[in-house]
Amino acid sequence: MAIKVLTLPLLAVRLMLDLARETPALPSGIVTTLETAASGGSTDGSYQVALQPDDATALGAWCRAIALWVNPAHAGVLIIAAGTIDTAK
Repeated sequence: MAIKVLTLPLLAVRLMLDLARETPALPSGIVTTLETAASGGSTDGSYQVALQPDDATALGAWCRAIALWVNPAHAGVLIIAAGTIDTAK
């Protein structure tokens, strides 16, 4: 399957990484991919994240599930990120 390259906001990636440290439900391979993207730096406030389609689906589902348990501002970031993940080609 083709890799999905997602453009996710810096805030969303950092939030996902912070929450992944608190909630171990996110697969370690996805965490590693997010860390790799974040370590690459950002010049426009976003990161390019390359995921296998199954991992992208899992990350979107994780964002929606975690959004139910975090404060509303963080929930909004996660829901928007999940939508971005779903619409990525």
